[in-house]
Amino acid sequence: AAYAASMHAILREQMEHRLAPTGGCSCAVPSFPTDTHLPPPSAKDKAAIILELAKQHSLRHFVETGTFTGVTLLAVHHVFDHVTSFEISRTVHLQAGENLRRHDVHNAELIHGDSREALPRFLKRKVEEGQLGPFLFWLDAHFSGSEWFTGIGDLDYPLLQE
Repeated sequence: AAYAASMHAILREQMEHRLAPTGGCSCAVPSFPTDTHLPPPSAKDKAAIILELAKQHSLRHFVETGTFTGVTLLAVHHVFDHVTSFEISRTVHLQAGENLRRHDVHNAELIHGDSREALPRFLKRKVEEGQLGPFLFWLDAHFSGSEWFTGIGDLDYPLLQE
């Protein structure tokens, strides 16, 4: 709870100052202090942050990088018109798709590929389709130490280039 409150405060401050039109899209671009030693959020805290941002800013489309098992999409899909996630590992991508099907999630699009390449193509397609947002981006692609659990491309942390 303390973690979620800290993250909410950081996000709220960032959102108030950075929610502005950018390149034809309304984009919220929070940045986090690098000198904090907060551990990564739990799945529950991450979902709480995403749901709070969606509610505060009337965001209807969620886009994440790093699908893993699809647990984030399962936790938040009900408040968005559409959710999209990118996963580099074919095996993990297929497992996440099965998890979403098993839970009757029908508003999800899972994209297999390196998010550094697939995300720009996705955004270009959305612009061509006239879907300019607003989007909530959760850039969470990273290698977690074992190829049995997560995929890996040529970078452990592609989110630095997303």
